[in-house]
Amino acid sequence: LREATQHWENVAGDGNGGDYISALIGLAEAALSLGNRPEAESAYERAKEAFPRVKDVTGARSAYLHEGLARITARLSERAKSGQHLGQALRILVETEPKDDRSIRRVLRMLMHTYTKLGDLSAAADYAEQAIEADVIAYGEHHERVIADRSRRAAILWQAGDREQSIAEMERVLASSREVFGADSREVALHEYNLGTFCQDVRRYEEAKRHYETAATLFERAIGAKHKYTVRALESLRRLERGLQRRRAREAKKNG
Repeated sequence: LREATQHWENVAGDGNGGDYISALIGLAEAALSLGNRPEAESAYERAKEAFPRVKDVTGARSAYLHEGLARITARLSERAKSGQHLGQALRILVETEPKDDRSIRRVLRMLMHTYTKLGDLSAAADYAEQAIEADVIAYGEHHERVIADRSRRAAILWQAGDREQSIAEMERVLASSREVFGADSREVALHEYNLGTFCQDVRRYEEAKRHYETAATLFERAIGAKHKYTVRALESLRRLERGLQRRRAREAKKNG
């Protein structure tokens, strides 16, 4: 890494081109790997200042360099700046690349992650939705990538307090998982269990019970009765059933 740092210092030199900015990004990343934050900050500032003067960088390469600056600022724990660079990268890519371009999908996921860390869950959910739309264009509705991004969006919505929308998203995840992995798969069992926890938290107890029962059955078939996932699903089911019994008993007592 020390040799890499020296290499980037030698290559960067003085200049205004895209290669100069790329070299500074490399220098900053190598410096961060060595724990040299001041050197990384200096390289980042030089790269940012040079960007407006660059004449030979347009389109996808310009977006790629903004991604590099976003990576550096994220590692420097300056996530707001990272989000700004990623937003600029996205605007460039949307203007120059097709809607199903892999780079667009990658930047959207980076934005989703960045704004989740920043606590701007509304923006994070919006970027997640855009990532899903791009995934569907690229792969179709039922695909592992779509499932993964829908799961992330469901978690973001849940964290934001939008419980019903989160559950609706998880229901779509479950339906797609059955298509992609098969109705008796371990993946479907995991989503059944997660949906059960969501439903339980919003007091939709009968739905939660149904999801736990299905999850326990599928886990047992897929990975065995003694696996920790099977045991956890059964324990969740039993706790829920005991809670429902106590609730019914209290209601019966109340009604005389």
